[in-house]
Amino acid sequence: MRIDFYVVLQATTSQTTTTARSTQEYEARRIMHTRHRLSILSWTFLTIMALSIPASGQGMPDGELILFNNGNIYAVENGPSKPTAFRIDIPYTLTFLQNYHYFNNGALPGSIALLGADGRRYGPWLATGQPGQGAVPDAYWNCYPNILIPAGTYTIEDSDPSTWSHNAGSDNRGFSLVKGIPSR
Repeated sequence: MRIDFYVVLQATTSQTTTTARSTQEYEARRIMHTRHRLSILSWTFLTIMALSIPASGQGMPDGELILFNNGNIYAVENGPSKPTAFRIDIPYTLTFLQNYHYFNNGALPGSIALLGADGRRYGPWLATGQPGQGAVPDAYWNCYPNILIPAGTYTIEDSDPSTWSHNAGSDNRGFSLVKGIPSR
């Protein structure tokens, strides 16, 4: 066993004492502290991931990616003044569309569609509601299209744009989340 000796100066008595501390003990403590820090980071990451799973309990299927998300946590207004659009460079199976309607005045979820830059319309798909911040009923409008869409630019269409939430952080475009699986 290797033992390193450290010299400790005691300022109060001006005496020099020698303390033996094994390298193994030092390494064990360093590893313990590193594991503790990693444990905190792991729990933080898991908490963030758990919060990102939809309240319905549906996780992201294997290979599903977020293709577009312009939502944020700041105060919202209704009726976006600009179209909400996104671009994909390869074909995707569109698995999930979500629009946010915080001030919906009790309106039931409507439908969401996509309009391709080529003029082709996908949908509309009937949305199901999910409570939003502050337990606002049906604030999230969720659709599960499961259709293949080609590479291109798409504008998201909402059946009730007057209650679709937006703010300056979204460039006054309706809050939307789009997920898909790359086509193989």
